[in-house]
Amino acid sequence: MITTGGAEWYGEFDDENGERINSFDLNSGLLSSGWKYEFEPKVSPITLTIHGTTNCPTCGSDSQRLNSEDITVNIYINDKLVQTETNTCRECTIPPIKGMATAWMKLPEELE
Repeated sequence: MITTGGAEWYGEFDDENGERINSFDLNSGLLSSGWKYEFEPKVSPITLTIHGTTNCPTCGSDSQRLNSEDITVNIYINDKLVQTETNTCRECTIPPIKGMATAWMKLPEELE
């Protein structure tokens, strides 16, 4: 997870068991840019999901985040970048929203 301007972020991600983890459940609150979570899946198939929102104290509602910093979600498999989303989410029906990003992959079928 990468943010611009040193912004911190919060969100959700799937762990090695496919369980959804909220970053606030880690008892650390907001997380810094450059955050990584590495694991080898213990279940298969698995849908890997990561969703992040930059912390933006001056922003209004989620639909009016123009003051927010950028956020990028990257998914790597075996050190190879396989998906990246900046201020958008994969196959969303809504237009890009600054400061919010989601990436997901179904494994193993999307690697074939």
